Amino acid sequence: MLINDREYIKFIENISIYKLILIHGQDRGKVNEKSLEIAKRLNSLNQNSLEIINIDSDEFYKSENYFYDLVYQKSFFSKLTLVRINLDLFKSDKDILKSLENLDINKANHIIIESKYLSKNSLITSLFKKNNTYALITCYQETDVKSSIIKYLKHYSISLEDDCSLSYLSEKFGNDTLVTKNEIKKLALYSNGKKINYTTILEAIGDNSLITLNELTDSIGIEKKVKINYLYEKTLNLGLNYIIFLRSISRHLRILLEAKSNNLKNAKDIRPLIHFSRHTKINQQIKNISMKQLKKYLVQIYELEIACKNNYGIHQLLIKKSIIDMSSY
Repeated sequence: MLINDREYIKFIENISIYKLILIHGQDRGKVNEKSLEIAKRLNSLNQNSLEIINIDSDEFYKSENYFYDLVYQKSFFSKLTLVRINLDLFKSDKDILKSLENLDINKANHIIIESKYLSKNSLITSLFKKNNTYALITCYQETDVKSSIIKYLKHYSISLEDDCSLSYLSEKFGNDTLVTKNEIKKLALYSNGKKINYTTILEAIGDNSLITLNELTDSIGIEKKVKINYLYEKTLNLGLNYIIFLRSISRHLRILLEAKSNNLKNAKDIRPLIHFSRHTKINQQIKNISMKQLKKYLVQIYELEIACKNNYGIHQLLIKKSIIDMSSY
């Protein structure tokens, strides 16, 4: 029986009548969440007396009786036994399908099968569709990433300092809820109950190299040569690929050029949002670097990338000279 989103609450309430449940989908995080939610519900209905057994795929292939021994096995210490099967670990869906078709569901324990997305024409999904005591749940990927992040932020009692932080998290996590949940959990441990700002996010779950790289890009055209040299040496320790490094600078210069083209005077008006900790320096760049100079810098970075490809042995020296030449004095 296919369980859609509208029927899911009723399904959870009547979970005891469904002995065999298949949860599949592209979003493995959601699959895992649904599985744990069902297990929690079964445990609650049985006075917190639930034993969970995980099928070992290696043992499954070693012994013909292994599957049935676990599926029919009754616990001496728990009121109910739940068997979990990770279909992704099996060589083929057909291997487990044969065992399911020969299953005496009335004697069997509750079974949850978890899997990546299975097509509508899959034999195993067909088996679940035609039996009303079997449940088939499909987990689709999140389309609204921000809503998913906000949900987990509330779950772990985390508050963000600004919208910029939320935008960064949305770009970093994508639409896999398992990744989102794990990273938000990590952020909760790191924050220790305090309000989270952009810098904290970068330190906890971001790429620390971004902080150093931003320091350098935000200093181009307004800092002394000595400072630029220091920041460049600092970025070298990050081990960044020179193409990533140069294109990060190019991206920043384009942001400045677009801001000036649109007569923006303040970094807070730039979209996408830039963290407020960078606003002062970027405002100086907007004020002090002309459009003509920005265009010149962009051409230099483009030519520098080509020169580095052709002269890889001295690419660090080429970049250093070019970046220092962009300093104000």
